[in-house]
Amino acid sequence: MNSMVESVPTTWLQRILDAAIHGMIVYEAVRTGGAKSAITDLRIVLANQKAEADLNLLAGDWQGQTLRDIYPSLVQTPFFNQLIAVLDTGTSCQFTFATEDKLSPRWFEVSASNLDHQAILSYHDITEKHQLEQQVDEYKHLIDNALAGVSHFTSVRDSTGKIIDFTYKSYNKAAGMVTGLTADDVVGKSMLELFPEHNSSGFFSKWVELVEKGESVRFQDRYQGDGYDFWFDAQAVAWKDGFIRSYIDITPIKTAELAQQRQAELLDSLLMAAPMAVALYEAVRNAAGEIEDFVCVHVNQAAADALQSSIKELTGKRMTAINPNVKASYAYEHYRHVVTTGEPVQFERQLGNQWFQVSMVKFGDGFVSASLDVTESRLYRQQLEAANQELLHSNDNLQQFAYVASHDLQEPLRKIRAFGDLISERYGTELGDFGQDALQRMQVAAGRMSRLINDLLIYSRITTHRQPFTPVDLEGILNDVLADLDLRIAETGAVIQRDHLPVIAGDASQLRQLFQNLLTNALKFHPLDSPDHLVHIEIRCQRTETDGQGWYEISVIDNGIGFDDKYTDRIFQVFQRLHAQQVYPGTGVGLAICFRVVDSHGGTISATSQPGKGSTFLVRLPA
Repeated sequence: MNSMVESVPTTWLQRILDAAIHGMIVYEAVRTGGAKSAITDLRIVLANQKAEADLNLLAGDWQGQTLRDIYPSLVQTPFFNQLIAVLDTGTSCQFTFATEDKLSPRWFEVSASNLDHQAILSYHDITEKHQLEQQVDEYKHLIDNALAGVSHFTSVRDSTGKIIDFTYKSYNKAAGMVTGLTADDVVGKSMLELFPEHNSSGFFSKWVELVEKGESVRFQDRYQGDGYDFWFDAQAVAWKDGFIRSYIDITPIKTAELAQQRQAELLDSLLMAAPMAVALYEAVRNAAGEIEDFVCVHVNQAAADALQSSIKELTGKRMTAINPNVKASYAYEHYRHVVTTGEPVQFERQLGNQWFQVSMVKFGDGFVSASLDVTESRLYRQQLEAANQELLHSNDNLQQFAYVASHDLQEPLRKIRAFGDLISERYGTELGDFGQDALQRMQVAAGRMSRLINDLLIYSRITTHRQPFTPVDLEGILNDVLADLDLRIAETGAVIQRDHLPVIAGDASQLRQLFQNLLTNALKFHPLDSPDHLVHIEIRCQRTETDGQGWYEISVIDNGIGFDDKYTDRIFQVFQRLHAQQVYPGTGVGLAICFRVVDSHGGTISATSQPGKGSTFLVRLPA
């Protein structure tokens, strides 16, 4: 059977197609094999003038062309498959097709019918209609959203016409998200029935006033009632015998705002209560952008007091108006430097009779300064410097005294002892008992005086002749001290037990004196009325750590006569003795020397004891 194009004159059919207001195309299948093989393309047989114009085809150019030749991108779309289906199945179809142009897409209403071995396609541009429908949908969605965002109320009046309640006619979805109520729960219900605390909170009277005056209002408030607690932003307008209201929940925003406000108030309170003067200045620039002044933005009370003014008077005032001479000061250069470079600055400045330690940091196009009144500390520092000078002078005097003590005072004592020895040797038998006793007492007193001068000399030199610390082997120091005391150890029959001692940084001569004095005391203070008493001394050492600092704890433990613990602090002072000179001879300076040696090494010394049960001296030295 012949196709429609073959049975109808082409020119006559072309005229019919050209007369149509819609685009029309007659197409046929392109197959790779026989009549039953798959359709791989579509060839245009006829196209009317409307189609030629829409497809940008010149008359005749399309003849023999396929859809793949003209629009290859359409081959991969459902549009192509639907046209093939019309030829394969012999059925008709109608569908809407949209172009893939994202900048200016167009929509078409397409219909295709089978005409034996060919098909005719008719299309109509419905872009304007589609866009209009989209606008209608958008407007409808907008209106729905607007209606969903408002609640409508009508007035309930008593017999006198007074508004006594409101009835919900519609319900705001935003309100529903806050209250948990739906439109079904609310619409048709009484406002005061659902929210009775509207009356006591003042909101009900606000709505009544709105309706009576026929006005509109907008406000932010907090609702605390009926089991709710939230902040809202409401807008309402009178409408007939009622009102329309919309509101949004602003609780998160308001909570953050209030928290920020509380922080600002707290900061302001801290600034006002702070003893230091705090001020914020902004740069004032000329047309060229150069800093020509600063304006005070904020000061606390301490800053106002320092400037002998008030916060109100200073705020907004230029720095040159506050202090006309400020530009000539070094402080002004610091202000400019901080703003220009962003580098923080610290310096001291004087205002009248007061001195301030000033710290500044850049803030925006200005700076924040914090000034602490250091007048008293500066005065104290001056006094301390004067005291140090006086101390240096005293040390000089002490060194002079040490020189005198070691030479001028010792020389007469040596002569006294020498002449005493000479008198004893030559005239001892002629002196008689009384003379010999007096001479002996003189010699003993001179010896004691010499030892006292030596001890005082040692005591003074600990601080006045301090040497740089070097590694000191305490084990070697202890060996030397025990060697020096070997006769005394033999006389007392003392038994000494010892731990190995470490190497520390210190002054060897001072540390030797420390162990010399501690062990001399341990050997000296034993019961004199118990000849069989065995002197026992232990020297223990252990390493400890406190707050990351290592320490060596060295204990000297004896089983001597001991002393009452209430004298613990007293025994480390100069000239403090607990026993009579006649019984236990000494100068009363030995433990004071120990204390000063340990202190000069950054350590501590303490003692524990009980009468008749011995003593323990604990020395802590940095490891």
